[in-house]
Amino acid sequence: APPLVLFMLDPDAPTPDNPNRITILHALQSSLVPSEENPLQLTANAPPVTPYRGPGPPAGSAPHRYIFLFYEEPLDFQLPEGFNATQRAGFDLASFVAATRLGDPVGAVFF
Repeated sequence: APPLVLFMLDPDAPTPDNPNRITILHALQSSLVPSEENPLQLTANAPPVTPYRGPGPPAGSAPHRYIFLFYEEPLDFQLPEGFNATQRAGFDLASFVAATRLGDPVGAVFF
């Protein structure tokens, strides 16, 4: 099986000056493969693109969803030109997926 790319997203983040919701990128990890010890556990064969940052909605904000999406990683996977791994707010998943030719997700879960 090919390696996987994982996104953790919060699509419900308000901005201080705008009540519209934006998407926050909480984590981006490529090169995930099944662990040799436990095939149900994924192991990263590369450092995180965007390190994990746990949920932390502002006090008083509406409920937030946290979405985990898995994509098969293409052999020629490269980050889009100009991608800034530290720019978490306003992440555009559709543009990222199109630029990297990830295709459709192969797995997802949310809470």
